[in-house]
Parts: sequence; structure tokens; C-alpha cells
Amino acid sequence: MKNKIKKITYITSGLFTSIFMNFVIFSSAHAETINFPNPIKSTDLKQLVEKFLKVVVEFGAIIAVFFLIYAGFLFVKAQGNESELQKAKQTFFWVIVGGMVILGAHVLSRVIDNTVKQISG
Repeated sequence: MKNKIKKITYITSGLFTSIFMNFVIFSSAHAETINFPNPIKSTDLKQLVEKFLKVVVEFGAIIAVFFLIYAGFLFVKAQGNESELQKAKQTFFWVIVGGMVILGAHVLSRVIDNTVKQISG
């Protein structure tokens, strides 16, 4: 069993090494013809962070709306039952807190961005 694992390890590492070496040789021989486009279309870290925050805020807003609807469903489902009503209130409270955190992060990032732009000129 131990020898079989060693054998598989040697074969696998040899295979990966040969594939890597072929890639290195191929890329160095044809370096001027290979062109990799930038998939994220960001030229610096600032643009990358801005795009990432935009995606996080948009995705977070969608999730907040979904959970707001879910909290409303819990209110309707409670039908006066005090324990279920308490769960619905708690869910609603945390949805509002989460939405405020998302909105606050967005506003804070805008303020920091504008401040940096004013300082840098």
C-alpha cells in the first residue's frame, strides 16, 4: 500500500513537472505572440477595489430585499403567535441593520474616495 502511494506520487509529480516545463518552454519560445487580455478591465488597485465594492453593494442590496420580503412573510405567517411574531421582529431588525451596514459601507467608500481625490488634486 505504501509503495503504491509512492508510485502514484512519483507519476503525478512527474506528469505535472513535464506539463509545467512544456508550458515554460512554449511560452518562452512564443512570448511575443501570446497576448492575454485583462478580464477585469482594471488598470490599478483603486479601480479594482471600486469595482469589487460596487458588486458587493449591489449583491448585498439584492440579498437585503430578499430578506425583507422574508421578514414580511414571517409577520404574515405569525398570525398573532407571540413566539413567531418575536422571530419576525428579530429578522426584520437584523435585515434593517444589515441594509444600513451595506449602505454605510457604500457611503464611507464614496467619502474616502472623494477625500483622496481632493487631497491628490
